Amino acid sequence: MKLRVVLAILALSSTASPCWGQVPPFITSWGGFGTGDGQFKTPVGVGVDADGFVYVVDTNVPRIQRFTRTGTYVSQWPCSDARDVEVGPDGCVYVLRTGLISKYSTTGVLLSGWAARNGSSIAVDVDGSVWTSSGYDGGVVSRYTNSGVLLSEWAAHLAPGFPGLDDLDGVAVDGRGHFYTVQRSEALVRKFTMTGSLVAQWGAFGVGNGQFNWPVRIATSPDGTKVYVVDYQNSRIQVFSDTGSYLGQWGIAGSGPGQFLNPIGIGVDRDGNVYVADTNNSRIQLFGDVVTSTRPISWADLKRRYR
Repeated sequence: MKLRVVLAILALSSTASPCWGQVPPFITSWGGFGTGDGQFKTPVGVGVDADGFVYVVDTNVPRIQRFTRTGTYVSQWPCSDARDVEVGPDGCVYVLRTGLISKYSTTGVLLSGWAARNGSSIAVDVDGSVWTSSGYDGGVVSRYTNSGVLLSEWAAHLAPGFPGLDDLDGVAVDGRGHFYTVQRSEALVRKFTMTGSLVAQWGAFGVGNGQFNWPVRIATSPDGTKVYVVDYQNSRIQVFSDTGSYLGQWGIAGSGPGQFLNPIGIGVDRDGNVYVADTNNSRIQLFGDVVTSTRPISWADLKRRYR
């Protein structure tokens, strides 16, 4: 395990330039193309519960798989037409499916479900409310109670003055009264208050720092101060402050540690570790919390966090 982490960090440091900024260390990866236990055929969604169990949407093998935080296979259950997964503060697993949200126990027992717009991304806030994003009808963000009661919806045609969310993909919440959206073809991230007021927006098409080529999913750090955006076509993850300032990035196209091939799903656990569904490499990659040039990580830190 130590050798793997050392080699991974060396591999990242040899390819990273100073503009990469805050790059978290690679910890491990798991998976591989296939239909067996612990294998994937293009995973697209990943969620993590408070105990560190990881849930993965394996879209081309209709199931949800459950792992330990370091990738040991635990269990699975069938789930057709799944798009994304998130775990709520109630410990339940919420899966966005085609026209449906399904609520499961951590072992896959179906607890309830309700009709929802066809969408791509799901998030659960600290108050237990469930959020979804739909790219249809000009882009719609919906908010439900954890029992399926619709609380509110935001879209240009539903709320006067609300901006259009054309080609909407990801949605995230920060636990501090904001939600975030990602628009793929617009290469744009937006931040709103819970009442739908636009607070900030950033992004443009390209390959430079803070630019995107088909951004998809989004997640926030546990304290809500950092925003992680999956830059699909650029095969990287970019990190921003909660006001949109560029902080760093990691990943290039490839199949080595810390490299990606068109990633889609992303999840962050309560300790700040980042899990990425490396979709076209059919694996999950785990990264630690952010390491800066002024705060190098030590073996003591690694052993304490990942033993």
